[in-house]
Amino acid sequence: MNKMWIMVALFSLLTIVLFSGKGGFLIAGYNTASKEERAKYNEKKLGRVMGSGMGVITIIIAAIPAIFKENTPRVLYWLIPIAIIAVTVVIMILSNTICKEKNPRPIEEVKDINTGKTIKYTLIFLVILFASIGFLLTTGNIKFHLNEENIQIEASDWPDKSINYKEIKSIKIMDNIDIGRRTNGMGSIKLNEGHFRNYQFGDYILYSYTKCKTYIVMEIDSGTLVINTENKSDTEKLYEDIIERTEINK
Repeated sequence: MNKMWIMVALFSLLTIVLFSGKGGFLIAGYNTASKEERAKYNEKKLGRVMGSGMGVITIIIAAIPAIFKENTPRVLYWLIPIAIIAVTVVIMILSNTICKEKNPRPIEEVKDINTGKTIKYTLIFLVILFASIGFLLTTGNIKFHLNEENIQIEASDWPDKSINYKEIKSIKIMDNIDIGRRTNGMGSIKLNEGHFRNYQFGDYILYSYTKCKTYIVMEIDSGTLVINTENKSDTEKLYEDIIERTEINK
């Protein structure tokens, strides 16, 4: 399972809590405001606006990769942050318009926010969030399946990719490549996956383990593809296995 879904699950949980109208203690600014300030807002509406916004952001993050998979147009990855910023602006506008009470409630009707409860649930959420981030940064695998007609790349953090052997125009093995900068992909302590750019290949696709400095470089119909395994010996073996299945050097 793509690890992205772990983050989607966390965002979904936060969406549900906020949309229930009972997540006021999680809303930054509101949960520390004075009674006088909170009396100006409808807590239920505020929570639902925040929850709806979080839900839209979750859908944006999850839907595009799920629909397009490895064929996601690169322009969409630029549109995702723009869409998130737009949703955030809408949340801010709605929070200060429809969520405000026309006639502020009497102070005595405003419930006290349980500071202990706020701290407790905030800490629980932060622990889960940081544990999830730590898990995402230190785990994952890239698997290569050499089938009869194609190479199937199965990645933990990026859409899988299939390359027909007939697409491979050239293949070579290289050491100590400067992978350049990530333009559209995922990077962690263990893996680099997605679209990268360097002075050597220009724009290219990378599926690699960070600790292994030996790479297989393939020129295919769609451009340059660079891959490796967890160590040098396994990468060299994968290279030989791919060579055997192609018409290159025969």
